[in-house]
Amino acid sequence: MTSMISPPKPPMVLRVWVPMIGLQKALRFPRDTTVKQALGMILEKCNLIDDAETGDTSGYAIYVPREGETGFYLHNVDCLICNFGGKEGDTLELHYKPKEMKVISSDGTSVTVFLDFDSPANEMLVRICNVAKQPVDDMLLVHLSDPEQILKLSLPLGEQGVTEDSLLALRSKAEEAEKEKLQKKKRSAQKKEAAKAAAQAQILKISEPMFVKSTRSEFDDDESDRTKGRKIFGKPIAVALTRSGKRVFSVPPIISRACEWIEANGLDVEGIFRISPKSDDLERLRQHFDSTEVDPDFDKLDEGRDSVHLVAGMLKLYLRMLPEPVIPFKMYPLFVMMADGTPNDEEMDLQNLIVGLPLDSKLLLKKLLGLLEKVAEQVSENKMTPMNLATVFGPNILRMEDESDMMRIVHDSPKVNRIMVHLITHATSVFGVRPLAPSSCLFFYLCIL
Repeated sequence: MTSMISPPKPPMVLRVWVPMIGLQKALRFPRDTTVKQALGMILEKCNLIDDAETGDTSGYAIYVPREGETGFYLHNVDCLICNFGGKEGDTLELHYKPKEMKVISSDGTSVTVFLDFDSPANEMLVRICNVAKQPVDDMLLVHLSDPEQILKLSLPLGEQGVTEDSLLALRSKAEEAEKEKLQKKKRSAQKKEAAKAAAQAQILKISEPMFVKSTRSEFDDDESDRTKGRKIFGKPIAVALTRSGKRVFSVPPIISRACEWIEANGLDVEGIFRISPKSDDLERLRQHFDSTEVDPDFDKLDEGRDSVHLVAGMLKLYLRMLPEPVIPFKMYPLFVMMADGTPNDEEMDLQNLIVGLPLDSKLLLKKLLGLLEKVAEQVSENKMTPMNLATVFGPNILRMEDESDMMRIVHDSPKVNRIMVHLITHATSVFGVRPLAPSSCLFFYLCIL
């Protein structure tokens, strides 16, 4: 009796998204393909290595996204790629290999997690809470630096100073609130002591002359009067334009000069926009532009390559402190919806949305994206891929108004990154000729806002 041999199962077709180069491909994986072999195939197809079998795949990892929840990495490279629990047509993502780090939980125990320093802190918080079995909505992620810093959920870990040598702590919001309450009491006591000392000092000065001739002209303004209303950080774009006297068809000088200076001096600097400057230097520069200089001259900085990171950090700080982001809150849902379209529709719809931006925002965004496009073109020297830049600037340019909705932020984060990658890599065409006709009903939505 002839035994029946079942035919081999057909290859599994999966979509692969490579955010570091902004590329998506559909690949066929034989059913016996391991994760390591799949990595080689993906890297070879994307021209990131020359040969799938001999090329070095150790710096990369496959990430499995999950709709509405945090995904996971396939760390076991000997496991079969088809056993990740997905189905035909699912999407995998190629990431740089995440780093292993210990996080101290609120009960004093430590957990080991894999952290991607280019990912927003909210994704890391969800992953850590899942490992530590803690409720996400009740927890905070704290960087045990000096001083301690509660991490902002919408910003990448690397941008907030977290490195492989950092120590993170998982704390409950109630615990942190109690700690803040005690600190307020301490500060209040210190103020009372300072006021008491000042009063004592005033008593000791009674014997000194009570009337002295003023050396100031009666027409001199008080220091607070001279700086009042001059601040530009934390103010709308229009304030910086009004202060500079360049109100119409212009970009705030602090942005235009920074972009031009970085283009001339920093395109080849490794880690530009990712490496943060010293916080004290950045604060001094912010105070300088808030109080005195109207038309910045960054050539006065004499700190070598550190000055590039300082100017880049100042540029990010200005955008982050805007009360209304460059892309207004009301347009956030429309931009995020673009991530679900095809590339051709996406570009035309983005052009229509760009047309609908306020003039101040449109001009600033055009200037900024023009710079980021040039930075991405020199990725071989500065190591900043379009995805790296999108991760850094996405939360500053395209963010939702309610930042307490963490699950929505986690869900939208890949979409925001995809839109930002497209804007950076196609800046010239997106800000080129306005399309003759909208490709979807989104143009109608825009008109009625």
